[in-house]
Amino acid sequence: MKGLLTLVALLAAATGAQADLIEDLAALFLDARLHEVRTTTLDEYLFAREFREVSKSLRADNPDRQVDLDLLRLLIDRKIAHFELEDRWAEASSVGALPSSRAFDLVLLLPQAEGVARLDAAVQKMRSPEGPAARQLDMMRSHLARVQGAFGRASAVLREEAGGRAPELRAAAERLEKALDRLRSELEGVSPAPRAPPEPVRDPLRVYRFVIRHELFVDHTPDTLLDFAVRSYERTREQLEALARRIDAGATWHGLVDKSKADRFTLETLHEESKKLALRARDFAVEKGLVTIPEAARDFDVRPAPPDGLTPFGHYRGRGGRTLGTYVTAPVSDRMPAGELAERLRDNNRYWTTIVSLHEAVPGHHLQHEVLRTVQRARIRRVVAPPTYVEGWGLYTEQMMFQNGYFGEDPLFELTLLRMRLWRCARVVIDLGLQTGSLTRDEAVRLLVEGVRMEPVSARAEVEHYGRRPGYFSGYLLGYDFFVGLRSRCEELKGARFQQRNFHDRILQLGPLPPGPLESEMLRWARN
Repeated sequence: MKGLLTLVALLAAATGAQADLIEDLAALFLDARLHEVRTTTLDEYLFAREFREVSKSLRADNPDRQVDLDLLRLLIDRKIAHFELEDRWAEASSVGALPSSRAFDLVLLLPQAEGVARLDAAVQKMRSPEGPAARQLDMMRSHLARVQGAFGRASAVLREEAGGRAPELRAAAERLEKALDRLRSELEGVSPAPRAPPEPVRDPLRVYRFVIRHELFVDHTPDTLLDFAVRSYERTREQLEALARRIDAGATWHGLVDKSKADRFTLETLHEESKKLALRARDFAVEKGLVTIPEAARDFDVRPAPPDGLTPFGHYRGRGGRTLGTYVTAPVSDRMPAGELAERLRDNNRYWTTIVSLHEAVPGHHLQHEVLRTVQRARIRRVVAPPTYVEGWGLYTEQMMFQNGYFGEDPLFELTLLRMRLWRCARVVIDLGLQTGSLTRDEAVRLLVEGVRMEPVSARAEVEHYGRRPGYFSGYLLGYDFFVGLRSRCEELKGARFQQRNFHDRILQLGPLPPGPLESEMLRWARN
């Protein structure tokens, strides 16, 4: 009950000059660690429900605060949904009628009349449960004992306080404690239902719906997401076929992929060439003014991955302590079997690595991280980094660099760009399939090998990686599609005033918001 130790300070803040309620509410939410998605207790669930009720009455006084409030509401809904995902019976009205042990923390942040009204409402909502099972009764009784202890300590603090609100809050607290006594007596006399409800079966589709809505923050169902990914895959494949015909009327895109893989580095040159490509991408973005790149963001490290690195194409590691942000290149080693090493070098060819390097460094992830280090953000914005933003931006920068002429005249760069987008489409299908059990690992590997023309060793490593981060890899394509659509809408609103540099700067300054709040803020920017 750490939060109850701060009741005196909270009361002083509430009875004195009123602080910004949205910021205070967000701070209490974060201090209670309700933003974390882990095992959710009954008390945390009830506390989150109380947060939701309080947040409904809040109104932001400026657009910036509105973004914070929207984000807080999304995180409140996520916490509630997470508990209901784990314990379906908790959706019963008998459980929802209970207060949390920390409800007083919320009351003390509310204006005087509203705070008392909340306590009165808490008294009214407590009613006898209707036929709960033995397991539910035990949990409710145990929870109620903790609540009574917590409210007893809260009342003791209030009795020692003087000030405008203290008498009314004391009276309300006494009413609530009496109601808790009545509810406890009623629970003691209740007999369990004759038959316990069946234990909930973990439904993989239900779990993935939670991931879509509360980790990716998009309005999709598994069916609509799969349809979106398949249509994107087919459209990208058609673009590959059309490009192959433009390059050579008799060629297939599969054959041209093999040609691109022939332009590969050696074991000795892969790392150094990757570093040169990352620096070249940075210099191009600076020269063309595609986005503002602070001096601090122009310096980054490039290091080789350990031979057992999980990501077959490299990754980014953010700044930590005295270390710079680091582009970690593809894992290759002379200790690998010759066949595996050959496959890795074929996949990490010059065309592919040119695109990976800009995605991981500048203007991709390294620039994202470094801009965020310099921006003052509300605390609530520092606890979420949806893949739709993080990886959507990385994929968007690949297209951005292409549209601004970075790859020159060689059509195999455009071919590789499209193939990498095809890979991101396949990722959505695989992610959904693996998490719901509708796709085996072998089938997922085959889709990458046969459909995307990835080497088997890379495909196996990719699929192994997907299983560890449900939903994350779907964020690439979803985020890319979101950014492309958002840019189109902003261009339409701005008209001749639109400048891509300003658009990109604003996105990076806002930071990793879910699509809804980010879209609202960007469209507001575009209208000004």
